[in-house]
Amino acid sequence: MFADLNQQEFKAIRLIATKHLSCSGLAKEMKVSRATAAKMISELRKKGLYISTTRDSVGWFYQLRAIQDPELADLVGAGGRGGRDYSTSVDEDLLEH
Repeated sequence: MFADLNQQEFKAIRLIATKHLSCSGLAKEMKVSRATAAKMISELRKKGLYISTTRDSVGWFYQLRAIQDPELADLVGAGGRGGRDYSTSVDEDLLEH
């Protein structure tokens, strides 16, 4: 699967694995249209990546749930577990209000 990724797809995976991005946020980071970002997510899902759309108190974001290829997991910073657990990354300032 890793060999099938182009540079833009790899960049998108890395951003999703390391940042809290919506479709609009991904588009902005990638310097593409929102439609192109959505299409890219769709293509990555077709290639076997489990990318979920999750909602928290801030809004919607993509979450990379699993990467089966250990080499790709290391390269995108997923630490081999595929994605991150956002349940522990709540902004403490939001809880005080």
